[in-house]
Amino acid sequence: MTLAPSHLPPPPAPARRRGVGDGGSPDDPGARALAAQVALLRSLCGPGRPSLLHVGCGTGQVLLGLAPDLGLGIGVAPDVEDVCRARLASVRQGLGRLHFTVGTAVAFRVDQVPPQAFDLVLVQAIGGLRGLSRDLGGALRRLAPGGRIVVLGTDDSHPAVVWRRWCRGEKPPPGLTPQVAREAARRLGLEPVADHSLPWQPGPLPEEAGGSRLKRAMARMAPAPRAGDFALVLRRAG
Repeated sequence: MTLAPSHLPPPPAPARRRGVGDGGSPDDPGARALAAQVALLRSLCGPGRPSLLHVGCGTGQVLLGLAPDLGLGIGVAPDVEDVCRARLASVRQGLGRLHFTVGTAVAFRVDQVPPQAFDLVLVQAIGGLRGLSRDLGGALRRLAPGGRIVVLGTDDSHPAVVWRRWCRGEKPPPGLTPQVAREAARRLGLEPVADHSLPWQPGPLPEEAGGSRLKRAMARMAPAPRAGDFALVLRRAG
């Protein structure tokens, strides 16, 4: 399987497809963030319909958006409810090439015999540096020769991310940045190929955020940042 070159900039976000994501409006920050992720990953798939493993897939929105470009897609996540929602969405859309299950990169079960290695492995960086190192290690064990690992995460040093989280009354973030992700990858024998900035989805602000009406009002008035999430493309070193 030959993957598309990863040094190219991501193409323009594609038109939104029905059933992908949780909102249909092009003005929805979540829809824009999802479309940007799918567009970038589609540019890495190339014409060969690769196999893809998504570690930390959540409700499967990325895989659902990529389904037409994949030969096989498997999403694994620790949350049973998220996996059930992903399965239901794939069944409703008739996407038999997608499979969702509870598990990790190295321990999961699906109805058919899964491949031992995948052309693309996505790692959703949601567990801080320790979780990222663990998931990258598992992803490396599942990576086919010549394949790519893509880390999808939020840059905790981005000013818009820091400010919004302050408005939410959240504790200081664990400090995940593209540089930290690159260093963790190098320690495992991976080398960066490309680093892309992606739109950030800030999420809703809870009514009790910081106990301050002023904070809530400030966060609601803030424009959605153009960047804040990142995609780090990796390959085996050497």
